[in-house]
Amino acid sequence: MPTVDTTGIASYSKKKKKKKKKKSPNPNSKANNTDGQRVDVIDDDDFFSDGSSISNSSPSLRTNIGEELKALRLSLLEEVERRTKAEKGLHCTHMQWHRLAACLPQVGLSLPEVQNSGDMQVEMDPSAICQEILVTRAVNEAIERALAREETEIITKAVIDSEKL
Repeated sequence: MPTVDTTGIASYSKKKKKKKKKKSPNPNSKANNTDGQRVDVIDDDDFFSDGSSISNSSPSLRTNIGEELKALRLSLLEEVERRTKAEKGLHCTHMQWHRLAACLPQVGLSLPEVQNSGDMQVEMDPSAICQEILVTRAVNEAIERALAREETEIITKAVIDSEKL
């Protein structure tokens, strides 16, 4: 059978007993292991009663918490940076929308006004925008046909004039 090293447990238990002289001995503080040897048993009350906790007794745990806090701080700073960039991008898009909305009435089109609210969320009727796009496409196609017809007339006139000479 493998042997169990109980020296660490025994020395820890002795240190606890020296600190707590007023406490009455626990009748269950000794137990037999499988080989029949007497072994000190650590009582949970003894371990946690003097205010020692894992964070006080383990410097590696404190450094782990410190590292986690640093990582959390870094991720928060990165999130703030991403949101700042997104807000700047939204502001640029907002300004372009206003410039476009100012230019489109010259050609007979319009865009819905964007409200300057703090949340910058725009509520637009999708059907109105779709209808505006369809009308714009129809006008664009009509203009293209008229330009093509005019180009054809100019070329035809040039050919006829060249034949007359």
